[in-house]
Amino acid sequence: MSLSCDFDKYVRLLKPVASLSHLFSDNDTPYVSPKFVERLYMMSAGARDTAGDNSSFDAIAPVLVGVGVKTFVAARSARHKFEKIAEFTADANAGVFDGLDSEQLLRKAIELRNARLSSDAIAYGINVSNAIYHCLIRLEGAAMIHEEPMSLVNVSMLHPSDADGKPLAVLSEKPVMSDGRNVYSFNKSKRVLYKRFPVVVPPPPEFGGMIQLPINRRILDQLLEGGGPGFIPSSDAEKHELASTLGLGAEVVYQQSHVESEYCVEDAAQALASPEVGGDFTDEMIINKPANFVILPLYSPRENEVAEKSGINQWNAGGRVRTFGEAYIPVPAWIHSVFPGFFPNRDRSFRLRLQDGTVVSAKICQQGSKALMSDPNDVLCRWLYTAIEPELSYDQIKRRLPESRPYTYKDLIKVGKDCVKVSKVSGKGHQYELTFCKLGDYVRFEQAAARI
Repeated sequence: MSLSCDFDKYVRLLKPVASLSHLFSDNDTPYVSPKFVERLYMMSAGARDTAGDNSSFDAIAPVLVGVGVKTFVAARSARHKFEKIAEFTADANAGVFDGLDSEQLLRKAIELRNARLSSDAIAYGINVSNAIYHCLIRLEGAAMIHEEPMSLVNVSMLHPSDADGKPLAVLSEKPVMSDGRNVYSFNKSKRVLYKRFPVVVPPPPEFGGMIQLPINRRILDQLLEGGGPGFIPSSDAEKHELASTLGLGAEVVYQQSHVESEYCVEDAAQALASPEVGGDFTDEMIINKPANFVILPLYSPRENEVAEKSGINQWNAGGRVRTFGEAYIPVPAWIHSVFPGFFPNRDRSFRLRLQDGTVVSAKICQQGSKALMSDPNDVLCRWLYTAIEPELSYDQIKRRLPESRPYTYKDLIKVGKDCVKVSKVSGKGHQYELTFCKLGDYVRFEQAAARI
């Protein structure tokens, strides 16, 4: 496969930031923040940033390719490195792994990862078979790029193996399994699924070869002596001064001609900048006021279960003939109290962009403004249901109606999604955007809102 980003732009962004490594470590391996590498990839690939969506993909590259961006350290002599590809803390807390032995734990983690990767692909409207991993592997004094398919695990082919993928008769003490293409392990205490990534030195030419990353060992002294790069340079002289301070030739970070088309110091600063607080979900969520987003549950928080005959299961209610897809996303009453005016008044239509890019007509409905619905009603839920059951076609999913088989919280756990984020936007053809959130984000949002 060929490299998915512009290698020259990538290197021009990477080198000045990597040169600052001595600010953080005396190690000869350059320090580059994983968050920076994500932003580095966005800028050099023209990709859309989805890292804040808590999905399997950190970016959506042009032509709708899902990308997982990773960076890790490896020795030049290493053949491979195991790296985290999924974490299941919320699942473990919900008891999903209770009573399972080592092999069952690994198989369950792989099953959940497959379901969530497929679900995330459907949520974004992309083909999972086109997904890739983009890896920046950091070595002593250098780095290299590795890309490979982000494939679903072939569960039917799973067998015990060693770390190199060699088949074993029985599972080793540290559980490792292979499907013939990739090798996986699961850490029970960390609740983390790992995958083996190859380390090939030197890297193949199609991935750009080795990237030499000299570290400026005098950066601390230069900061003390001259104030250092505590600013975004505006004049030519300031740009050259910053280039000198970074310990690189001016031509690497700044081109006097065609500044608009070059990725220079300003670009590196932009890629290094942290995203605004609010969209990056952590255990301690912070909400700005006025809020530009709210999180809505796909279940009943009071019962900690999906309501059997309302919400996303409204099609299962009695009283009259129902059609599948007749449903809504619940809007808890406290949302309107804490965030008055976030949504338009009841029954007033607005344009809502779904995660896959589809724009629908939506409105807040029902007594107490308790429901977020689309018009026609089933458009929103068709997208929702196919993400919850990614292994089935919509015609297969619709069988839930005659079978009176409503969704449960276990269905949400399987795909790692129990709530959605609704964000206000401006300057676009729609007023709101909707994306999935990970398990537990609604609870964290409610706790953060209580601190306002």
